[in-house]
This record gives sequence, C-alpha cells and structure tokens, in this order.
Amino acid sequence: MKSKPELLAPAGTLECAITAYECGADAVYAGLQRFNARARGKNFSFEDMSKLSAYAKKHGKKFYVTMNTVIKESEIADVARDLAELSKLDPDAVIVQDIGVARLVREFMPNIPLHASTQMGIHNSHGIEQARSMGVERVILEREVTLDELQLILDKNPLEIEIFIHGALCSSLSGNCIWSSWIGGWSGNRGSCKQVCRRRFHCDGDSKEKKSGFFFSTNDMYALDLIPKLIRMGIASFKIEGRMKNPDYIKNVVTAYRMMIDVENDSDIGKTLGEAKKVLSESLGRKWSHGFLTKGDMDTLIKYDTLSVSGQLSGNVVESNPAGFAVELTRTLKKGDRIRIQPRDGEGTASVTITQMSVNKKPTKLARKGERVFILCDRNVPKDGLVYKVGAALPNRTAYLETLPVYQKKIEVDLDVRVFPNGIAVKILSHPDKPTWNSSFNIEPAQKRALDNDALVKGFSQTDSTIYELGTLKSYIKGQLFLPAGTLKRERRAFWIWASEQLENVQEEKQAASKLDEFLFEYAHSEPSDASQEKESVMITLNSDSPKKQNIFIVKSIFEFDRETDEVSLPHFCSEERIEELSTRIQDAYDMGIRRFRVTSLYQINMLKKYNDIVKVTGYPFPILNSVATRELYDYGFSRVQASLELDKDQFHKFISRSQLPVELYRYGRPFLYATRAKVHVEGHIADNRGIEFTVENDRNMGINYVYPIEVLSIPEMENTVAHYDLSHAQWDERETTEFNLQHELK
Repeated sequence: MKSKPELLAPAGTLECAITAYECGADAVYAGLQRFNARARGKNFSFEDMSKLSAYAKKHGKKFYVTMNTVIKESEIADVARDLAELSKLDPDAVIVQDIGVARLVREFMPNIPLHASTQMGIHNSHGIEQARSMGVERVILEREVTLDELQLILDKNPLEIEIFIHGALCSSLSGNCIWSSWIGGWSGNRGSCKQVCRRRFHCDGDSKEKKSGFFFSTNDMYALDLIPKLIRMGIASFKIEGRMKNPDYIKNVVTAYRMMIDVENDSDIGKTLGEAKKVLSESLGRKWSHGFLTKGDMDTLIKYDTLSVSGQLSGNVVESNPAGFAVELTRTLKKGDRIRIQPRDGEGTASVTITQMSVNKKPTKLARKGERVFILCDRNVPKDGLVYKVGAALPNRTAYLETLPVYQKKIEVDLDVRVFPNGIAVKILSHPDKPTWNSSFNIEPAQKRALDNDALVKGFSQTDSTIYELGTLKSYIKGQLFLPAGTLKRERRAFWIWASEQLENVQEEKQAASKLDEFLFEYAHSEPSDASQEKESVMITLNSDSPKKQNIFIVKSIFEFDRETDEVSLPHFCSEERIEELSTRIQDAYDMGIRRFRVTSLYQINMLKKYNDIVKVTGYPFPILNSVATRELYDYGFSRVQASLELDKDQFHKFISRSQLPVELYRYGRPFLYATRAKVHVEGHIADNRGIEFTVENDRNMGINYVYPIEVLSIPEMENTVAHYDLSHAQWDERETTEFNLQHELK
C-alpha cells in the first residue's frame, strides 16, 4: 500500500500557516517580502518566518520558503544575504525557479534542500533528471501535465514529485508567459502578474457568439474525487494553490482534502467525498474543473462566454456614491465578510471587507437575500457591478500570533561518552580541539538494570540549553554498571554547563557566513567579464528563407530543419509521450551533420548530454537574467546564452558585464507572449477593452495555442552581443515596433 502523500498548503501570512497546520496540513509554503512569485501578497517578515519555523518544528510540521522568481543581476547579493538569513531558520526546503539561485543554494547553503518550482517548467522525465543533476530533491511539475503523462514519468522512478491538486490555475505553460510584462512591465516571472488572461477580449470572427469573451480565463482546479487514484500513483506531495487567500479559505480547503487523504477503506470513499465537497464549497472559489489532468479536461477548462471570477455571486450594485454603494442581494451577507465587486466587462475589480452596512438606513450586522443593503466604503465601486462573496471572517488571532516564540537555532554537538567504574569521560567529537571532560566518582556494578546506550542518549539529550542540542552519541561502558537516574542527571547538567562555556564562541553559521562573505567580496570586486567580447561575429536568423551569406547562421525548428540549416531550435514543451519522437529528431539532425542546438527549456540539457561535440546556446523562452545562471550553464558546456527578453537596458548591461558566457541579444522578432495546452475558442486577431491588439495561433504539431503581439520587438544594436533576428512570425522592416522593457525597469 502506498504511503500517504504530504498535504501542502499555501500560507500568505502567519495566521494562514497556523490555520493550515491546525486543519491537517503536513507542510506549508510561504514567501518573504521579495523574490517570490506572489509579490502582491502580504508575505512574511523574517520575524514571522522565524515564528513559523519554531511552530512547525514544535508540532512536527514542515515549511518551505519560496524564492521562485527570476533574479536580475543587481539582486544577486541581496538574494545571497536572504539565503544566509534563511539558513538560520532551518527551512525544510527552498523552492526556486532561477537556475542561478539554485546554484547559490547548492554552493553556499548546502544544508537547505532544493525544490524545483513549477515555474521552472519541468514537464517530462528529462527535465526531472536535469533537476536531479543540479541538486534538486523534489520537482513541482508544471500544471499542464496530464495523468497519463504523469504515470509515464512516475514509472521511470524519478525524484520526489509534487503536483497541484486545487486552486486558481495559471493557464499558460509555467514560466512561459510574458503577457503581463509586455503590456506594462509587470512580470509574472517575478511575481507581479496583472492577469491579462482574465480580461475580456474581442475578435473578428464570423460567429456572432464568439465576437467577445474571456478566451483565456480558466476555471479553478479541483481534484477531490481523484485523491484515491493519485495516492495509488505514489506522488510525494499534494499542493494547494492560494498564497493570496485568507484563513477561512485555507481552513475549508485543507480540511476537505485532509478528509479524503485519510480515508482508510474504499467503502468509505463515496460518503467521505460527499462530506468533503460540502466543506470545500465554503471555500468560495471559481467553478471546479480537473485542470489539465486529461485531454478532455483541456477542452472544457475555459468557458469563454462566462465571467470567470472567484466567489459566490451575492448581488448587483444598484447605486454608488463617495460614501459607499448599495446592493440588491441575492445571498445573505454578514459584517466581516469579504466581497469583490466585478465589472461586467471583467476589468478592474475592487475588494472590500464589510465593516459597516445598513438596511433601510438602520445599521445591521446581517443583510438577507432580497434586501437592499448599503455598504460603507471609500473605494470607487462601479455601478451595475456584480458582487461576489470571497471570504468570511474568522475570530481575530492577532494577540495569539504575537505571543508565538521565534525560532532559536540549536547547534548539534556530537559526543563520545565513556563510562568506567571510577567515573565518566566525555569527548566533544564535533569540536575535537576542545579538552575531554572528566568526572571521577564510584559507579556500582549493576544488580538488575545495567546502564546502556539508550539511557545515555536519553540523559544527555536534555541539554537545558537554547543554543546546543545533542547530535549523535557514541558510547562505551566498561562492564555491567548501575547509574541511578539522579546521578546521571547531575553529571549531565555538569557536563553541559562546562560544554556551553567551551563552545561559547562556536557558531555553526560562521562557516556559511564565511562562504557568503567570500562570495560577496569576490562578486563585488571581480573584474568585468570579457566573455561577451570573445564572441563569434555572427548574425542569427530563425526560420528564414534568406540566402546564406557570410556570418549569417540559419536556425530552424527541429521539426523543419534541412541541409541549409546551421542550428536547430528545440521545442520549449515536449510531453512525456513525445520524448522518444523528439530524441529521434535530434539524432537525425546530428546525423545530418548539424552541430549547433538551441536550448529553450531545462529538459533539453539532459537530452543533449550524450553529444560531446556540439555547440549549445540558449534561446527564448529559457529565462537567463544573471551571471550566476551563466556559470551554471558554462559548467554544462554551453557556448552562449540569450539574455531574457524582459531585461531593461541597465540590467542588460549589468548582466553582460559579468556573464561568464557570450551573450546574445534578441534584436528583432515577434515572440509569443502566452502559450497553453487548453482549448482556446478563438483564432486570429483579438483586442482587449483598451484596444491593445494580439493574434492567436494554434501550433497543431505540438498542440499548443499561442498569443503573439501585433507589435514587433525591435532593439538597437548593443556592444559585446551577438544579434538574433527572429523571422518565424515577423517580416523585415515592419512598421509597428516596440522596445518592450528596454527603457523601463522590470517590476
């Protein structure tokens, strides 16, 4: 029988974390104030994270810290310092997206386990093997992996696998969306997504009913009924999405899934599922779906003709003024409830916690269905907006949270305890430079219960210290001796008082701090890299029919290469079912004499490792923003990296000045902004309510729908870079162009 999987809950605040633990979560994941994929959430201070650590360790729970964003060059030192602080809290893992951050954790904080974020875009067995080679202990799979694909992956005995089972779905392939960044610099890869996919779009289609709709907005994921099957598959961790959610949501969702995971008998599954659904219905999310778990689910995941918003529809706004707004209720609302007012066009929601309301000008704590209630609010609420209840008040726990202790990291001390008839001698194995502690007294032979190793471990484990704790204990007992409990307690206390004095200035963190200081000094005083100046003097074009000229390299897709091709580009997504097909295509290209390969996703590094005489470069959408990431790729034999399209000019120059590899600049082309396996009910030209235009295309070969911008990315030439011209979805000299984020700081 498969062991129970871990139930992993989101925690945007300390209160959410404690609530999750109390309701049955085995672990929570939480982020600090920066470098996490929920930058708009409340997130944790270091003090609250310390309290979380102390609480988790006291109650036998786990907590994981999210550092799951890409990192700019100017942030490297701050990331390293945050990791050093985190190491003092002993998190059970750090969840990362950026391969540069993964390297920092592995090199300088080896005591912290690494988990690969879903944002790394790992979706097949080669991606998992590559993660393993980078020191990752657990992979959080991309959301768009089906159950059939998951089973194929699990059959290959990979690392620990974590999957999402519930919550709001990002419909784009994980880590492959720059749509929000494109329209204003709010990078989803840095936790600042503006959820462009939730907007209403208009199209030029012939079908009247499809001229307008929410063509990319997904239902929420729900897997309550699939839990028995998922348990049998042997998945290590079931993950709930929702770090922006409040404690009442956490309470209901965790409780429901805990009920299903704990079902012991198959005969009880049906009854428990019914009860768990009732609990889950109070979580106030969107309509449920199975996400991407089957190909059939992908066809129904997006219902374009329905406003996809979270919560229970509770009424319509019928009046709005500076003091508040009036609502005709279709559902009861209470004081303390949280509501969201959603315009019917899907744009610009407003969220409000009800603190004061009145019916017929009389203050009330409860307003019923059919009543007209006036809610006091200083927000600008759109008239005729739809009111959704998204949360309910729970008892205030602020005072309790303030009393929680912070984590006191203890240093493990390994001992060698030797017991003789004339006394005890203890050597501190973890610090062999310290003298041996001796205590002389007579120990009587045992008549019945002789002293053993277990008794010594139990006795010396009680250190009475907030700094030190027993690590391992090696023992030697000469003969059968009897040591009364009171005597052992006396000797143990005397030893630890002495040991604390001996170890007073010994700090386990000093070694990590020394490594960090060494790294920061080296980083701050290193000479600018000349790697970019030792570049090939070439221009690159993608899928172009241009005649072959000197210094022009022709790059084509792995599915379209021919004898004129100099370099093949690999697909950023390849399901487990098609891995062998792709492997064959790579071999065919190699046999044709092609020795240059463009890597667009992490999994491809592992696929190419058997070819020792090839040139490897990275390309969009593989996100490379910092020099530590280039060090990692240098070790894997890469010859060049393409800088992330999201970098602004200042950060780009900082990056290339330190990169260990030559840097390529995507100078011209129309990159995809969004990619999904879900069925999209529109193709061709679309525009949002602000008039921003895009095109939707379906790649039937890979089964992926793409959104492209109308404008072409066009960037001036920069020194010390290789130019990349992408003509796969663009023509030379197009009129509508943009420099994207080049002149604006990436958020």
